[in-house]
Amino acid sequence: MSREWTDEQRELFERDTGGKLLLPRVAVAADAGAGKTSVLVQRVRNLPTDKRILCVSFTEKSKADLEQKLADHITAEVYTIHGFCGRIVSEFGALAGLPPFFRIMDADERDEVFYRSFEKVYRRSPPANLDHGVDRFWGLCRMAQDAGDGALVHDGAAD
Repeated sequence: MSREWTDEQRELFERDTGGKLLLPRVAVAADAGAGKTSVLVQRVRNLPTDKRILCVSFTEKSKADLEQKLADHITAEVYTIHGFCGRIVSEFGALAGLPPFFRIMDADERDEVFYRSFEKVYRRSPPANLDHGVDRFWGLCRMAQDAGDGALVHDGAAD
């Protein structure tokens, strides 16, 4: 598939890096369909193949798109931001004082924690205090939502 590049897009992937992989860094922000992924793929393809290359995206959809478009570029590792951070935490978590057996909580587990929390709050709040219990529950929900997918879960394997 042949693509017509704009001058700005061409500048992003043809820019001379002076033989260095990390300089200059490039951030691409544009509307949907503007060619962000295509520019990133072309930039990665222009980098030396004897180096390890890391591509980080924000969504699973863009990660899958990058993986598919870079499938033949074996030096590129593609992660979502959550996946990349999870890898760092799993490899170096002990340095941060994390327990040795943990994993990243997925969305289903997060939802289960919400439901269990709601049940506990509901059971502990007599009908006269139900409004207070519901407020406490929604406070917990907001905290968990702020943490998003990727909250740490202790497996207890060492217990």
